Amino acid sequence: MCVVHVITAMAGFHDFSHAESVRHTAEVTRRVVGVNWGGGVYVNYFFTLLWCVDAIQQWRRPQRCTPIWIHVFMAFIVFNATFVFGPIWWRYTTVPIVLMLAVAWRHRARSDRNSDSTEAVGL
Repeated sequence: MCVVHVITAMAGFHDFSHAESVRHTAEVTRRVVGVNWGGGVYVNYFFTLLWCVDAIQQWRRPQRCTPIWIHVFMAFIVFNATFVFGPIWWRYTTVPIVLMLAVAWRHRARSDRNSDSTEAVGL
């Protein structure tokens, strides 16, 4: 879905022009945070590459878990895309979604710890 998102954005909003994407990102960043910087495009490219490498590793070794820092990086990007740069009404949906994801992550971390301790005991 990440790759589909990038391709759709490039096709639908920037006519497959990298320069237009950087220009638009710089304009929006200046308007929202006061800094004329289009580097967010490169951050998204880097994340997409990282996500693809991780997906390939998951296919090759299904038992492997995605490192937590990749999830934190994704959460940072999603939060900025929705809460900071998204339409104002997205802020009302972002906070509950982030809270639900945090609860789910904590529940999973707790479950993983419990399953590790039962495996160590031989149960």
